[in-house]
Amino acid sequence: VSTTFYNEKGMIERIYDTVFDDDSFKTYDYYSDSIMKLGKTKETLLDNQGRTYIEAILDGKEKLLEKNVYYYDQRGRIAETRNFDMVRRGKYEHKQIPIRVNKYKYD
Repeated sequence: VSTTFYNEKGMIERIYDTVFDDDSFKTYDYYSDSIMKLGKTKETLLDNQGRTYIEAILDGKEKLLEKNVYYYDQRGRIAETRNFDMVRRGKYEHKQIPIRVNKYKYD
């Protein structure tokens, strides 16, 4: 699936391409600029129920920028997300990867 965005002058601004891989339960989203230079890629791994499990954001050179992991409760709602910031890796003591954890509680 491809989507092209144009500016007010009719020139291409950006292009989004999505590729579905049914065999490995993955989707790939490619983001390109107006000169068709690959800006970034989002790779999404789905769980056995078709929900997002792992989402990886890579730059145009296949360097991992960010990784998000999603966990679900028994009702299929997001219970926890873990966000790994790969850009700032190594800027903390003991070279730990900065991580942000969001936990959700429902009534």
